[in-house]
Amino acid sequence: MKVPGAVDSAAMRAVAPALAAAIRATHFDPLKHPVIGNVDAPVHTNSSDFVTLLEKQVHSPVQWVASVRRAAGEGATTFIEFGAGNVLTGLVKRILPDARTANVSDPATLKEALDLVRQDPHREPG
Repeated sequence: MKVPGAVDSAAMRAVAPALAAAIRATHFDPLKHPVIGNVDAPVHTNSSDFVTLLEKQVHSPVQWVASVRRAAGEGATTFIEFGAGNVLTGLVKRILPDARTANVSDPATLKEALDLVRQDPHREPG
C-alpha cells in the first residue's frame, strides 16, 4: 500500500531506539482487552509487550492479512475502520468476504458503525 512516508519500512530502523526509550518512559495501564499486534499478529494480553511492539512497528511491515485472520479466528465478525478513507475496510472484505465492516469518518458514520456493532450476533453483552 502506498503511504506518504517511510513508515513500516527498514528506512525507519534508525529511529527505533529513540522511540523505544520514549515508550519505556511511558506508563501503560494493564490491558482491559486483548490486542492483536499488527507487527506480529498474535494476541497480546500484557501492556508491557507494547515497548517492543511499537519499536518494531516503526520499521517492520504490517502483517495485515495475518492480523485480520487472527481477529477472525478469535471470533471477530465486525471490523470498524476509523479515519478518512476506507482502504483497510476494503482489504478486510477481500480477506474475509463475509465480514461486517464500517468506516467512521464523521458523527453520522460513527452512529452507523455503532448500530452495526450492536447488531453483531457475536458481540458480548456489556
